[in-house]
Amino acid sequence: MTTLTLKQAYDACETNKTAWLHYKAALAAAEQEYREQTTAGTDHPDGRLQALREITDIKK
Repeated sequence: MTTLTLKQAYDACETNKTAWLHYKAALAAAEQEYREQTTAGTDHPDGRLQALREITDIKK
Protein backbone atom coordinates (compact mmCIF):
# COMPACT_ATOMS: atom_id res chain seq x y z
CA MET A 1 0.00 0.00 0.00
CA THR A 2 1.27 3.46 -0.88
CA THR A 3 1.68 5.96 1.91
CA LEU A 4 0.39 9.42 1.01
CA THR A 5 1.52 12.58 2.64
CA LEU A 6 -1.14 14.95 3.89
CA LYS A 7 -0.35 17.30 0.99
CA GLN A 8 -0.75 14.51 -1.58
CA ALA A 9 -4.06 13.44 -0.03
CA TYR A 10 -5.28 17.05 -0.04
CA ASP A 11 -4.27 17.51 -3.68
CA ALA A 12 -6.05 14.29 -4.68
CA CYS A 13 -9.16 15.41 -2.82
CA GLU A 14 -9.14 18.81 -4.52
CA THR A 15 -8.68 17.19 -7.93
CA ASN A 16 -11.61 14.86 -7.32
CA LYS A 17 -13.76 17.72 -6.03
CA THR A 18 -13.01 19.82 -9.11
CA ALA A 19 -13.84 16.92 -11.42
CA TRP A 20 -17.10 16.25 -9.55
CA LEU A 21 -18.17 19.89 -9.72
CA HIS A 22 -17.43 19.95 -13.45
CA TYR A 23 -19.41 16.73 -13.91
CA LYS A 24 -22.33 18.14 -11.90
CA ALA A 25 -22.40 21.34 -13.98
CA ALA A 26 -22.30 19.37 -17.24
CA LEU A 27 -25.23 17.25 -16.10
CA ALA A 28 -27.26 20.31 -15.12
CA ALA A 29 -26.52 21.93 -18.50
CA ALA A 30 -27.58 18.79 -20.39
CA GLU A 31 -30.79 18.52 -18.37
CA GLN A 32 -31.58 22.20 -18.96
CA GLU A 33 -30.96 21.91 -22.70
CA TYR A 34 -33.15 18.79 -22.85
CA ARG A 35 -36.01 20.60 -21.08
CA GLU A 36 -35.66 23.59 -23.41
CA GLN A 37 -35.57 21.41 -26.52
CA THR A 38 -38.62 19.36 -25.51
CA THR A 39 -40.73 22.35 -24.47
CA ALA A 40 -39.84 24.49 -27.50
CA GLY A 41 -41.71 22.17 -29.85
CA THR A 42 -39.36 22.99 -32.71
CA ASP A 43 -37.45 20.70 -35.01
CA HIS A 44 -34.46 19.18 -33.31
CA PRO A 45 -31.11 18.39 -34.89
CA ASP A 46 -30.90 14.70 -35.71
CA GLY A 47 -30.07 12.69 -32.64
CA ARG A 48 -29.58 15.66 -30.30
CA LEU A 49 -32.43 14.73 -27.96
CA GLN A 50 -31.24 11.14 -27.87
CA ALA A 51 -27.71 12.30 -27.09
CA LEU A 52 -29.03 14.47 -24.25
CA ARG A 53 -31.07 11.54 -22.90
CA GLU A 54 -27.99 9.34 -22.94
CA ILE A 55 -25.89 11.98 -21.18
CA THR A 56 -28.42 12.36 -18.38
CA ASP A 57 -28.99 8.60 -18.07
CA ILE A 58 -25.28 7.84 -17.94
CA LYS A 59 -24.48 10.58 -15.44
CA LYS A 60 -27.26 9.77 -13.02
